[in-house]
Amino acid sequence: MDKEIDKERLKKLNPIPLRLSKQTMPNGTVYYRGNVKALKTVDIQEIARRIVEDRSEIRESTFIHTYGLIKEQIYEALARGENVDLGFGQLSIRVKGQFESVHDSFDPERNAFNIVFTPSARTRQLEQHLRAYKQTEPTRRHPVLTEVCTYDSMGHRDAAFNTVRSDNPYIHLIGSNIKVMGDHPDCKLRFRSADGETVVEPAVLVLNERNHLLAGLRTPLTPGEWTAELGTQYNASYRLYKESRYTSFNFTVTDSE
Repeated sequence: MDKEIDKERLKKLNPIPLRLSKQTMPNGTVYYRGNVKALKTVDIQEIARRIVEDRSEIRESTFIHTYGLIKEQIYEALARGENVDLGFGQLSIRVKGQFESVHDSFDPERNAFNIVFTPSARTRQLEQHLRAYKQTEPTRRHPVLTEVCTYDSMGHRDAAFNTVRSDNPYIHLIGSNIKVMGDHPDCKLRFRSADGETVVEPAVLVLNERNHLLAGLRTPLTPGEWTAELGTQYNASYRLYKESRYTSFNFTVTDSE
């Protein structure tokens, strides 16, 4: 496996952004757990592209094809029970579960194989030199609405920001963690007029995604000021929250003429 490198090469590492999430212990003590802010995932295509940009004489497709061959050999080696040294770490096979005696056989009900990754000395050295931005931000778990609008017949947002046309029964809602999920009665989307007297629930959610909803109404909303109200138990891990979480957003319905 790879050995440690000169520490001078690790001094220019970029800081990593973090998000903090609130945790409560059984005794009521509150603390915050840090998570790396979600960044892009780098796959072999991206790695190959970066290598080629570094003025490599080998084509990008060659790197990708070669990696595919190497990966298949790694799978085959593991299937034979061999350890695989990847340079930056080693893959090895362990056995989980207990055996009743020295003559006992492997029993899938009690035993299982486990592929373990052991980092190299250089990988552990990198871990020790990683640093985070001094400023952190809270994890965005609650639903947040940032835009409510309609689209024209060509699929473009209407010119006025956060406005809905009174002749369009389809309303787009943009935000984060707004997917409507859960069996609580308040897990739904509805629109309330400024005076609070009119409440409209969509006949159907054409789109129900984490960051985008498309609501289809039986009849378009009337011109005036409205509020979109949303309740959901959605969790990005799909382990629903026990209680509903809510958000609301004010927008304007304009006359179509």
